[in-house]
Amino acid sequence: RHRGGGPGALPMLRRTPHRRSNRAVTSDDAYWRRPAEGSAQPAPPVREPSGRPAYAGPPRTVRPGPHSAPVPLIQQLPPPRALPPQDHAAIDAAEREATVVTYAVAIAIGVLTALLILVVVIRQVAT
Repeated sequence: RHRGGGPGALPMLRRTPHRRSNRAVTSDDAYWRRPAEGSAQPAPPVREPSGRPAYAGPPRTVRPGPHSAPVPLIQQLPPPRALPPQDHAAIDAAEREATVVTYAVAIAIGVLTALLILVVVIRQVAT
């Protein structure tokens, strides 16, 4: 950060501490304050008008007439297409082949993991 007074200087920002308002209680909080012991319930404080109009709520809606509902459209769907024939014997053979390959890969990974653990243990014992 450039702190000098030259042409590229950034303005110095002064940090002011956060101060709370000196007002004791706002009009919103005064409504919820518990009355003093033995005193009658005071009336809620009157709000000062802020000059803005009060919120009147959303605009009224107009109910649609009884005959304005849309007419349901019912279309007859075409019959479903026929699926192509499948060779179940070929599918079963391919699944058996895939199962054998999966088991072979799993066994190879298991053997390699066991060998790796064995090498690490032997190195730890040797040192």
